[in-house]
Amino acid sequence: ARIEAHRKGDLVISVLDASGVPVQNAKIDVKMRKHAYGFGTFTNHDFVKSDGSKDDTIHKQFGQLFNLATAPVYWADWGWQNPERRADYMATGQYLADQNIPWRAHTIMWPGERYMPQVVLDLDGDPEKQREWVLDHVREVMTFLDPLAPMAIDLTNEPRTNQYFMKRGNPELVSDAFRLAHSIAPDIPLFINDYAILNGGGVNTGNIEFYKNWIDDMQARDVPVGGIGFQAHFSADLTAPQRVYDIIEEFDRFGLPIHITEFDIDTLDEEAQADYTRDFLTVVFSHPRTEAFVMWGFWEGDHWKPAGAMFRKDWSPKPNAAAWRDAVYGTFWTDEIVNSGASGLAALRGFYGDYDVTVTHGRQSKTVQTTLSKTGDNRLTIVLD
Repeated sequence: ARIEAHRKGDLVISVLDASGVPVQNAKIDVKMRKHAYGFGTFTNHDFVKSDGSKDDTIHKQFGQLFNLATAPVYWADWGWQNPERRADYMATGQYLADQNIPWRAHTIMWPGERYMPQVVLDLDGDPEKQREWVLDHVREVMTFLDPLAPMAIDLTNEPRTNQYFMKRGNPELVSDAFRLAHSIAPDIPLFINDYAILNGGGVNTGNIEFYKNWIDDMQARDVPVGGIGFQAHFSADLTAPQRVYDIIEEFDRFGLPIHITEFDIDTLDEEAQADYTRDFLTVVFSHPRTEAFVMWGFWEGDHWKPAGAMFRKDWSPKPNAAAWRDAVYGTFWTDEIVNSGASGLAALRGFYGDYDVTVTHGRQSKTVQTTLSKTGDNRLTIVLD
């Protein structure tokens, strides 16, 4: 019921002849081309590298399953600080932008000792120089990202367990980084991202309260946090769908878009994996505050938890791949044929997104593209020449 109310709208189509007279009994084929909701996956930097059949298969499967990507911009010595890896990250972002693939950038800051460049650690004891270096890094990455227009950026990651700056003399540094990044790219939402909120059976109440308090504090100080990210790495600790919804609902009061940023299930029980993928995706999609759902990889040959992938190394699909496809391109998809009435009008209720609408009457046929949106007029007039 929530999906019907929040994810769909009414499209009204008027068919006229060249003289402006309504056309009755015209066949109207309404085919969805792209969903407004983000159904995505993490794409490592080798996504853009030519690699024979592997490369071809990666791009083919991506195009058939996803409309959104998350690409890395990690700031560690093995990440942005490594010139070769930085070039890979830049190439990935440029490729996604050139292909008009909406994408998320992950993650500019990860303020824990395990994840930050050595140069930052070497400045321990000199908070001002450390602050200057970090903000220079944020400025550099944001200046690169801004013209590529990612749809979201994970500015910082896992604040509950990564509080290095809070404890080492720079308690305002993360806030300052948000403000600086926002000043460079004010139209790109800057997300916070954390884990162990939705998984673990949904009993991580301490984690949930920390996350809410962290966001409360940021909003009270007018820090431009633009979105809330929930990692969702599961193993056997599955959380009941109703509890998932209830937790997300606790964050609704912040008025910020919510993304599932990193979803997988590390299990050898492939049927349970598929069933929970379907159920978790469905309940998340039903919450009106969510805007995107990102798998944390999809191929066993390039996945941090190989058992969590959707495709085996030989590219044979697992049951969770079928569950994803059936939901995204079946249950949550619109492909309908209607006929115009005596007034030349036809109406249908479809999922928000981009469409091809083909009208056929006798020997006449015409196809136009339109967008069904939550805020649009959603009225389309097609004139048969």
